[in-house]
Amino acid sequence: MCYDAEAQLKAQLKRAERERQAPADVLYLKQIIERLENHFHASGFAHPMLAVYTSDQAYLPKSMRWGLIPHWTKSFEHAIKRWNNTLNCRAESMFEKPSFRNLVYNNRCVIPVNAFYEHHHANGRTFPYHISMKNEAVFYLGGLWAKWIDPKSKEAFETFTIITTKGNTLLSEIHNNPKVGEARMPLIIEEDAIMNWLNPALTKEEIETFLIAYPSDKMQAHTVGPLRGKFALGNVEEASTPFQYEELNTLF
Repeated sequence: MCYDAEAQLKAQLKRAERERQAPADVLYLKQIIERLENHFHASGFAHPMLAVYTSDQAYLPKSMRWGLIPHWTKSFEHAIKRWNNTLNCRAESMFEKPSFRNLVYNNRCVIPVNAFYEHHHANGRTFPYHISMKNEAVFYLGGLWAKWIDPKSKEAFETFTIITTKGNTLLSEIHNNPKVGEARMPLIIEEDAIMNWLNPALTKEEIETFLIAYPSDKMQAHTVGPLRGKFALGNVEEASTPFQYEELNTLF
C-alpha cells in the first residue's frame, strides 16, 4: 500500500525545470506551481494535489488530485464515496478491474516523490517508517490517471492512483499489516525508463515487465513520529525526522 508520501515542491518540479522550456511552457509551469505545495507528509486520504507527468506532457507536470475518479462515475457524491478506495491500484489486477482496465494502456503516469511512508505493526500498535533512496534522490512512482467531468457542474477533475506491487525484502520487514496478508510497496520507475513507461504503444506484456518490486539494496528506512491521530505533526518538515520508539526495536 502507499497512502502517505513526502513530495517536496522542488522534487515535484525537478523533471520540468531541468528542461529548457518555451515561454508558454514557463507561464504554464507558474500556473501549475500555484496549485501545488510542499508536502513533507501528504496523506492520500486528504486527496492532495500533486505533480503528475503523463505521456502527453512528459516534461511538464499536470496538477492532479490523489484518488482516482473513473470517467464513468455518475455524480460528485458517488466520486467522494469511491476515491478513498482508489488511492492505490494493485498491479496484479489492474488489467481486469473496471476502475483501471481502460487506463492501463493510454493513461499511465509517474509521480515524483522524496519518500513514502508505511506502517509496521507490533505489540498492538503501528509505527510509521519513512522510506527513501539511499542517495536521497527524487524518485518516481508509477501510476494511472483519469479525467472525469462532473455531469452536474461540468467541472473537470484530473485524478491519479499509485500502482502497487509485492514488497521487496525491505518492505517485507516493515509492511506487515495483517489485514493485507502480504507486504506491498508502490511501483517505482527508474528515471531513465520513464519515457518507455509512458509510451502508449506498449503491449500488455511490455507493461508487465515494469511491474516488479524495486531492489531493496537501493533503499533505506527509519521510524518517524506519528503520522495520524492527535499526536501527528502534520505537513511540517519534522514529519520525516528520525524518531526512536522505546517499545520498538528499530528494524534498520
